[in-house]
Amino acid sequence: MIDGIRFRIRTGAPWPDVPVEYGPWGRVHGLFRRRLFPRRAVPDTTSSRSSLRRPSFSRPVTEWR
Repeated sequence: MIDGIRFRIRTGAPWPDVPVEYGPWGRVHGLFRRRLFPRRAVPDTTSSRSSLRRPSFSRPVTEWR
């Protein structure tokens, strides 16, 4: 299945076009995703959406009259 991942990366072919000799394409893709995006054992609850915002470097907006 590792060779199937290497084939897909080398050729740029879509996942369903991975040859059958490397295994079913769904399993090859699943292995690729598990290696690339491993699950965390403990969810990260310390981050919030506000920490993902870009900091504002402009002057504060004043009210227009």
